[in-house]
Amino acid sequence: MPRIKKRGKGKAQVPGWRRNIIEQLREGKVLPIVGNAMHNDLLLQGHQQSVEAYRDFLAEEHGYPPACIKDLSLPGLARYHTIMLGSAEGRRLPGAELAVKREYLNFIKNRLFDLVEASDTEGMITGLLEEEEAQFDQHDFSLMAANLGRPAFAAPDADPLLILASFDIPIYITTSYHCFLEQALWAAGKKPRTGLCSWWSFDPNLVLPVPDLFADDYEPSVLEPLVYHLHGLDSCPESLVLSEDDYLAFLVNISQDQVNSSQENKMIHPRLRHALSDSSLMVLGYDLGDWDFRSLLYGLIKRRPAQPRNQSVCDLQLQPSPEDLAFLERSMSDVDFEVFQGDFAEYLRQVYVDLQR
Repeated sequence: MPRIKKRGKGKAQVPGWRRNIIEQLREGKVLPIVGNAMHNDLLLQGHQQSVEAYRDFLAEEHGYPPACIKDLSLPGLARYHTIMLGSAEGRRLPGAELAVKREYLNFIKNRLFDLVEASDTEGMITGLLEEEEAQFDQHDFSLMAANLGRPAFAAPDADPLLILASFDIPIYITTSYHCFLEQALWAAGKKPRTGLCSWWSFDPNLVLPVPDLFADDYEPSVLEPLVYHLHGLDSCPESLVLSEDDYLAFLVNISQDQVNSSQENKMIHPRLRHALSDSSLMVLGYDLGDWDFRSLLYGLIKRRPAQPRNQSVCDLQLQPSPEDLAFLERSMSDVDFEVFQGDFAEYLRQVYVDLQR
């Protein structure tokens, strides 16, 4: 049990909605789950703006009627594009799924490059931009972003990624396709390792673009944490969970993986399953109606073994409407959860301040 320290007069108490997660953080028993939208907000001028730009790109580049795609989310756009691209004269053409993923990654690379170029009003990085443009096809999104100095980290006590990286915890899970959390951990003086969920294949001989982390008895630690990518890596286009059909396949395969009695060739390593069940969850950068949140909710969160109250909670950073909250209370009636209604950066700054008390 931790030593009880007396509070000085006037020292603010940690609000009740954050108290449990702060206590668990101090014990290293928190597992952050970070959404892809959080990274898009930081790098691509906003997640929704990026989706709208992709919608415009599909209409202009492929001639899709705007009325057919105007209300589609990113997974919906990817599914529509896959169907249209994969059909010709009534025949189903192979390879459309991978082609759509490669094109999407190329689209966001172009978007990031254009945004960085537009921000360089004084020509300070003209040479760097020229070098990166010459190697545009050879570099994946994460590498190109790093070479262009993105994300540009702010002060350690204000930057959301650096705050995350400052936590004394061994494992991070993300549904982002990019390695910005790893960059933040390196900047914090740690040596992160990258893991990838092989949700798209049951092949035991599948060769992943990242090594088998647990083959050499690696044990995630505070100084050598694991960043585990559930929904793919930009260096491996086939691994992306992008379209609605990808999310359904992810849920089906993860469910089969969980009931598989064999401990070998598991899509999600037993050590990660243990961390999911034994830790409080800090869920950041999601919207209730998004496919990535729903896949987390039904694929992982609701499948956790029941835990004693206050031993394992689920802290959700969301910006829900009253209707969303009512839905959340019903859909997560079997999960002990707290909701912070607001921006993920503000949530992390408040958690950081609480940890210093």
